[in-house]
Amino acid sequence: MSRPPGQPTAADWQAAFQAAPDRYLLLSPDFVILGASDAYLKMTRTRREQIVGRSVFEAFPENPPEVALPDGVANLRGSVRRVLETNAPD
Repeated sequence: MSRPPGQPTAADWQAAFQAAPDRYLLLSPDFVILGASDAYLKMTRTRREQIVGRSVFEAFPENPPEVALPDGVANLRGSVRRVLETNAPD
């Protein structure tokens, strides 16, 4: 089956997502990183190959003890769960 003219391919969608000017992280329901926009990678000072395929909690572990917010993983987990439950940004 051929693709109709002008219909984007999966590679087109992936390139558009990665080039988005905002910071996006695409997660599976079990918190595995499926993709990240270039802006997200820049903000987190990571490379795509370092984080894609890993659990978000493994790729971005708990804040170090000297940081004032030591419950970062719990906050992130709660935020992702709210997104899954409500289908709304958190």
